Amino acid sequence: MVFHTLEGDKIECIIRMDFPMTNNEAEYETLVIGLDLAKVAGAENMVVYCDSQVVTSQINGNYECKNERMKKYLE
Repeated sequence: MVFHTLEGDKIECIIRMDFPMTNNEAEYETLVIGLDLAKVAGAENMVVYCDSQVVTSQINGNYECKNERMKKYLE
């Protein structure tokens, strides 16, 4: 994932998940970790770009989210 700050800084993060998961689960986990990192860094507003139609449709409320970790961010 890549974070861009308003000041023009670019922060690249590589996350290795060492357990079996589907592509959709990997997208969810990456998004949750990115949201957690942004929160810890003090972000108050952000724009998230994601190339997964399933994840974006669930975030936008078009699909029901069954992932418990993601549900807490959507509430």
